[in-house]
Amino acid sequence: MSCGKWLFQYPNDVLVETGSGGGGGIQYALKYGFKEIHSIEINPAHHEICVKMFKNKSNVHLYLGDSIAVLPQILSRIKDKSTFLLDAHVMDVKSIHGEKICPILEELKLILNHGKKLGVRHSILVDDLKFFSGSVEAFDNIRHTDIEKAIKEIDSTYVVRYGKRTISAI
Repeated sequence: MSCGKWLFQYPNDVLVETGSGGGGGIQYALKYGFKEIHSIEINPAHHEICVKMFKNKSNVHLYLGDSIAVLPQILSRIKDKSTFLLDAHVMDVKSIHGEKICPILEELKLILNHGKKLGVRHSILVDDLKFFSGSVEAFDNIRHTDIEKAIKEIDSTYVVRYGKRTISAI
């Protein structure tokens, strides 16, 4: 299940999602009125599902590739505060993945530095909190405290909150 159901708490015009999966986050973003949606998926089968599902939505832009490689292209188009839904991690190290099995720290660095450059604090939502325990190989053994530390090192003004399934930074 996508953490997209919490997107209504972060109502910016633009949503950028890493990890389209089956399109749940995109569906929530459309429901909550995001004007522009960018979603990156590395798995060709999942990407194709989303292409078919959202083919008639001109405000939904889908990208096939590694989030670390594609995110800079998207960020270059963003000029205002945006919402980011980070879910590009896999559940199994044998799954299709990019340069990093769990690119969360690299994604955060790109997003936070982009926000600093614009002079805004993007809204960031990280899915699958329970797997950031430091003992999940598919999550590169990253802990939720590592995520919070990475955020605070780049921009100490962020407020980091922990939900049942998510980490949010605003």
